[in-house]
Amino acid sequence: MRKNKLSFLIALLLTALLLTGCGLDSLPGAYERSEYAYKDICRFDDMEYVRPDMQDIRMSARAIEKALENGAGLKAVESLLNDFNELSYNFDTMYTIANIRSCQDFTDAYYAAEYDWCSNAYYDLQQLTDELFRACSASELGDRLEEDYFWEGFLDEYSPEEESIYTDEYMSLVYRENELLSQYRSLLSDNSIELDGEEWDIGDYLSRTDDEGSGRAYSAYYEKYNPLIGEVYVQLVKLRNEQAGTLGYDSYARMQYELSYERGYRVEDGREYIDAIKKYIVPAYKILMAGNPYSSLVYDYLPENELMTHVQTAAETMGGDVEEAFSFMREYELYDVALRENKVNNSFQTYLASYEAPFMFVSPYGDTEDLISVLHEFGHYTDAYVNFNAYETMDLAECYSQTMQYLGLCSLRDSLTQSEYENLMRMNNISTLETFVQQASFAEFEDRVYEADADELTVEWINALSLELAMEYGYYDGVSDDYYALSWIDTPHFFEAPFYVISYPVSASVALEVYALELETPGAGLDKYREMLRRDYSGLTDMVSAVSLADPLDAGQVQKAARLLTDGI
Repeated sequence: MRKNKLSFLIALLLTALLLTGCGLDSLPGAYERSEYAYKDICRFDDMEYVRPDMQDIRMSARAIEKALENGAGLKAVESLLNDFNELSYNFDTMYTIANIRSCQDFTDAYYAAEYDWCSNAYYDLQQLTDELFRACSASELGDRLEEDYFWEGFLDEYSPEEESIYTDEYMSLVYRENELLSQYRSLLSDNSIELDGEEWDIGDYLSRTDDEGSGRAYSAYYEKYNPLIGEVYVQLVKLRNEQAGTLGYDSYARMQYELSYERGYRVEDGREYIDAIKKYIVPAYKILMAGNPYSSLVYDYLPENELMTHVQTAAETMGGDVEEAFSFMREYELYDVALRENKVNNSFQTYLASYEAPFMFVSPYGDTEDLISVLHEFGHYTDAYVNFNAYETMDLAECYSQTMQYLGLCSLRDSLTQSEYENLMRMNNISTLETFVQQASFAEFEDRVYEADADELTVEWINALSLELAMEYGYYDGVSDDYYALSWIDTPHFFEAPFYVISYPVSASVALEVYALELETPGAGLDKYREMLRRDYSGLTDMVSAVSLADPLDAGQVQKAARLLTDGI
């Protein structure tokens, strides 16, 4: 996943300010990062966290509005906008640092509290930025600011006729949503269970027990936390449906597709795509799973130093932008792939805006499979590094990560034994097959939950739906009813990024098309990836058109994906 809880609107606004206000006329090519960073790059552990001062940001915004009212000149207003931009970037950076450090140790109460504070204040920054941009649009300098500072279409987006979404009613719902998310994160950080009259941390208990004891521990965990986390989810769903109604959407799904993810396809198109996966991929998946393909996989211990050596070899073999991105990441230690206690079970790439530096976070298992997870996040990292985190939709973002899984492994072919390479590629093919099946299942899960009648929406109903879909899509093992009914609470996307999950199979279709090129002509897939990488588009639809790839939602592409994956397992 590219980012944790993130406002895509504010990311777009910050990017627009960087790419125009600082004079960068096109996406970076041979630019020095130091030319655009507000702070000197350093090791992540040396980056200082200081809670942002919202009063300073408000004063900066008011100074711009006052200058506009008093007839200040263009250059004076642009200078003040740059000051606001720097403060906004600093806020975004501090928010990111708090998030990363809270994820590095979920028992750290200080950073947990700072992350919650930033989450609430971030909505204030969104509203403040919206008000400021509307003042700029309505001013006598509006036309010149659009031409010289902002972007084409700025005046239309922030015209008085375009009603702001940041009404008091909507913002009150946003604050309530964040309170529920804080409850969710607090429950995740607990991990205490009771067994045989004693209270345990589930991690401690699992480290000293056998398979039977592990089963009892997980049962105790889900018995305790499914009702608690589930009830938070029920409240989130109802609240989010209310948000959608407030903004004039007929469904929360449509609100997310259009407002949060700016997808180039409709909710109805997404549903047809899921149906195609059920028709062409799920049957093949069920047949393969009946043969237990996991029995042929080897999960060897893989320590952090060996893991990163493999990624370095892949990056150096791929060369160019990919190698440069890895060198930057390694030099400034802008990653955390360590296996340790109290680390949040999540993986993502995020961006430290003031330093113009991506950061990669992976929660590993400590075995061979971690290489695939790290290559996935490193694909995000490379995209963010090369394009200075320029705005993109989630569908496009996931293309770079999933394609990197395949091309990264292909680039390791000569440095691994044949059996190691074949094991990893089989593992990756199975993982991609499961991405299609499980994420399609999760997409249908969300669709049905948010469409459910509010009076009938209960944790028990959701548990029954989770088990039903596990059976329908074929990943139910025929035995563990409780697990497949209750374990949906382990999927952070349902809570932190609703309706995100369809991006995974859509982008996997793109990744497989590039992989097929590489299989047919070694180097062709890598060339296509490089063509995809340096971009002046922000959406998946524009990208596949620009680089002559097929529409990933086409049913024919789903059929091709099914054949390629089953042949490779």
